[in-house]
Amino acid sequence: FVMLTWDDDADKLTRDPFLGNINDFEGYKLFRSTDKYFSDAEVITDGYGTPMFLKPIFQCDLVNEYSGFTDYGLVNGAAYNLGENTGIQHYFKDENVQNGRTYYYAIVAYDYGAPDIGPGIAPSENNTVIDIDEFDNIRGIGKNIAIVIPKADAAGYVDPEIIFDSLKNNMLGTGSIEPKIASRSQLKPGSEYIVTFDFDTAYNELNLPIYFTNPGYSVFNKTTGQSVYEESPVDELNPHHVNYIGSNLVYNQETDTWSLNQEVLSDIFEGIQLSITQNYTTPTLDILNTGWITNNSGDMNITITSRESKLIPWDCEIVFTSETSYTSQVESPLGIYDEFDNRLWFPNRIILDQSFPFYVINKSILDENGNYTLMDLAVQDYQGSSWSLDQEFNLENDRILVGQIDTLNNWQGTLFIMDFFNIDSIDYPEPGSRYSVNWERNFWKTDTFEFAIDSSKQISLDNLKNDLNKVRVVPNPYVGTNAMEEAVINPFLNQPRKIMFTNIPSQCKITIFTPSGVTVKTIITNNDAGSDVGIAHWDLLNEEGLEVAAGMYLFHLKPNFSDNTLNSKEVIGKFAIIK
Repeated sequence: FVMLTWDDDADKLTRDPFLGNINDFEGYKLFRSTDKYFSDAEVITDGYGTPMFLKPIFQCDLVNEYSGFTDYGLVNGAAYNLGENTGIQHYFKDENVQNGRTYYYAIVAYDYGAPDIGPGIAPSENNTVIDIDEFDNIRGIGKNIAIVIPKADAAGYVDPEIIFDSLKNNMLGTGSIEPKIASRSQLKPGSEYIVTFDFDTAYNELNLPIYFTNPGYSVFNKTTGQSVYEESPVDELNPHHVNYIGSNLVYNQETDTWSLNQEVLSDIFEGIQLSITQNYTTPTLDILNTGWITNNSGDMNITITSRESKLIPWDCEIVFTSETSYTSQVESPLGIYDEFDNRLWFPNRIILDQSFPFYVINKSILDENGNYTLMDLAVQDYQGSSWSLDQEFNLENDRILVGQIDTLNNWQGTLFIMDFFNIDSIDYPEPGSRYSVNWERNFWKTDTFEFAIDSSKQISLDNLKNDLNKVRVVPNPYVGTNAMEEAVINPFLNQPRKIMFTNIPSQCKITIFTPSGVTVKTIITNNDAGSDVGIAHWDLLNEEGLEVAAGMYLFHLKPNFSDNTLNSKEVIGKFAIIK
């Protein structure tokens, strides 16, 4: 396969002075050809049947009001295809290729034209430039052109290892993050990366926070000290540009919020692609793991708040004791709400500075020493009518609000409410009883995921021995010409000829003989020891530069690494040339 990547300059920097200097970028088209003139890709005809346009092997476009074929700016009866609102991505994996064959790729950005000017102006795309001299050689290419020869891996090659630090990856979010090597040539071995998540708070019409929402993520290279990748709904440098790919981010119209999708596949950065899976896009109570931890613990009522539990979805454990073990810390009833978002501070519905024969451990938030923190407790006065409350804490008739406070002891939110209504006192939880409240969460602003790319380039001796059995000559037999050889446009030039040795080591010596033992050609490959290049071409010329005769030939391959332990095996084979 061939993995192609490109930058996002066209998305961000496109400006059309003719349209008032707006960003009219719409999408990308990717073209592929097996000849440097792109003639085999030019198969789309105009209304007269004349080949005029290149057929893309891949297209992506922004999700907006522009899609399908234009009904304006037709060119000889042909309409421009604006795409299908697929969302933008900056990579493409082409698996419809053959090893050893040369492919020419061109990526072009296009705009949506000017539908409202006169009869309409057709969309336009940037040029593709390959400069070819009279000898059919390429003198230069544009920066949106790639010339690629796919290949088999070198014998014994091992991909760099992705290293995880499990001690640093203790995350609140329920899901997984999996970095994969997608483009070996762009890798930066030895680099360490940190993945972090963005966070905003959504508000309703009463200006109350609804819940935290995750509108993106970013990747930081610790080794170089640079931010290397991010996805978010809005680019700070360009507020009108939506900076994310495909359907990675989803928009909720009801709450006017963005959040990460459950399945996210990033663009490719420094040769790496992230696969992010989160089971929940908003916090959800983990019913299977919520309940009594100890047996025969007693009875009580637990009520989860509908809104504020999404603000502070911490895993908690209620621990009952034989005597007073916790006293309220919150200093003001302001900002305290019940499960229905009713404000409780007036008239005197909250009792402060009370003590309790239990405490609640926050198992999600640790202090600076790595120890568990405690949730705070406040009493909702429930005895008597709402206008004649007694302002005295009574365990069987009042409710206990469990919530989070800040460093100034201000109430931040109520996670759940405990009460013992309609429960006989003999059924109260006994000392030592423990009750767990657990949550399934989306990735959180405190979550950081760290990984590194191994800096060592290794060759596996076992892999090398096995892979040497796969060394082949392609094609075999060679007959006149083959698909690896490019067609020559200039009639005064000879057709180039070549065969390929594949699955060879990155460093080796190949000697070609006639059946009688006469040396015809010696080919030496001397790539980096850890290189993945596993092919070598022979142009069917001998050491004197003359064409070899048709017939049977032998080859001898010997690894040539500085580490002699890798040179213990050799390969002998044969192939035929028919002209």
